[in-house]
Amino acid sequence: MERNEIIESKAQLLKYFTSSYKKKDDWKIGIEYEKFIIKSDLKPLDYFNGKESISNFFKTRIKLFGGTPEIEEGNIIAIYDKGYSLSLEPGGQIELSGTPYKNLHYASKEVEEHLKEIKTITNDWNSYWYVLGMNPFHKNEDIPWMPKLRYKIMKEYLIKKGHLSHKMMKQTATIQANIDYESEEDAINKLRIATALNSIVTAIFANSPIYNGNLNGFMSERAYTWKFTDPERCGIIKNLFSSNYSFEDYINYVLNVKMFLIKRDNKVINMTSMSFKDFMEKGYNGYKATYYDWTYHLSTVFPEVRLLKYIELRGADSQKPELAMAIPAIWKGILYNNSALEYSWELVKNLTYDERINWHEEVSRKGLKAKVRKYQTKDLAKELFNIAYESLKIQKELNEKNQDESIYLENLYEIVIKKGKSPAEYLVEKWENNYNKDLYKLLQYCKI
Repeated sequence: MERNEIIESKAQLLKYFTSSYKKKDDWKIGIEYEKFIIKSDLKPLDYFNGKESISNFFKTRIKLFGGTPEIEEGNIIAIYDKGYSLSLEPGGQIELSGTPYKNLHYASKEVEEHLKEIKTITNDWNSYWYVLGMNPFHKNEDIPWMPKLRYKIMKEYLIKKGHLSHKMMKQTATIQANIDYESEEDAINKLRIATALNSIVTAIFANSPIYNGNLNGFMSERAYTWKFTDPERCGIIKNLFSSNYSFEDYINYVLNVKMFLIKRDNKVINMTSMSFKDFMEKGYNGYKATYYDWTYHLSTVFPEVRLLKYIELRGADSQKPELAMAIPAIWKGILYNNSALEYSWELVKNLTYDERINWHEEVSRKGLKAKVRKYQTKDLAKELFNIAYESLKIQKELNEKNQDESIYLENLYEIVIKKGKSPAEYLVEKWENNYNKDLYKLLQYCKI
């Protein structure tokens, strides 16, 4: 479909998904890696204002390494290069949206190169890159908004829907994995099972226990902020666990969510008064819904696991490099092997919708110590880890050293699974017992 094709029927919306099928031999895995940057005096970087600024980061990246910029009102908001992109998040976070690869070995090399690049760009700055699920150094109001037109509309709209929406936008960071599907049945099965398992993955990678220099009472405050961002477009999709859920159901869900914007003639038009369904049926000020509008709107709906031309797994706090690749690894192990899918589904299939909701909130507070029914999340995490590990062994995607992709789970086993402690628990212990609540020591811990 052409990006400017007028959308007049659900059949056109359905084609977005059905045209995305890939044969199993062609399945790939992608990673999205968000990180923060902060000045050595612990002040946040603005987009503008001199050498140590987000705008200069983008300009220097192009100067040193190339790439094609995306520009809004004279400001670089993203760079596209070699199949991946670097994009700007609302509070100055920088996201790598990686190239989809056949295996994790290629993706790991790309992440390594990306981290070398960003540190080279800022080598002579008095600033540090760091990773946690949440910026722990600042109050939300002290962090400048980035000059991206979408964010202006989002911040004004979402704060009416959820009181933590600005915290979600400016202070959270995640690592996401993207996986393919071969049919509607396969897509819905993966969407359902991944959503059911998401609370376990959130607990394993919980890494945001500090806010504004104090313990916040959470293991993953990042996960909690989504509950109070916009209930219409966030959370666990209610009807997903019915046996007959389909693409049409997902389309209906997205159709009824309020839009953020459309773009016409290099202008951004606020559309927050309309759902996509209304826009498709009635138009707006002479504009009609296009295929591009639909693809853009799909990217503004934020369930815990999101269906696009691939399935986007959104449940993990951002991690230091030694654990970063474990996130796509655990999902590839589970979702790219039919036996692993079945075994992992057995862990969580009988929960009610309310139990899933309550469990996810408890996970945000207690991490691996959360319980659902009689089960400890840390015990479910061990089982899920074992399933993923064995699956990656079976998949047997080898690197030049003849190692399979299970190598990306080895650090996870040693640091988290073996001891039943998430990264957040280690950080809380260090914060209270070793760092004497010193933010400079915290930065040394989480910098990359």
